[in-house]
Amino acid sequence: RLLRRARAVTGRQSRREQQWAEDAIAATTAVIYMRQGRLHDAATLMRVDNPHSARGQLCARFVSVCALAASPSS
Repeated sequence: RLLRRARAVTGRQSRREQQWAEDAIAATTAVIYMRQGRLHDAATLMRVDNPHSARGQLCARFVSVCALAASPSS
């Protein structure tokens, strides 16, 4: 619920702030998915080209989960 509220207010931010907020929300959601055992869903959110983003750092920390985004879902 809190992540939905955070997403709702990003439209009132500058484009750079929106990108930062959306990245943080996606990274947080990926962590929640990992805790729920939804590893493919987490991996899909973690895949990003920017290694310095929150999702990129998460992907670097959980390499095996991040690699699932490239494999077919089971």
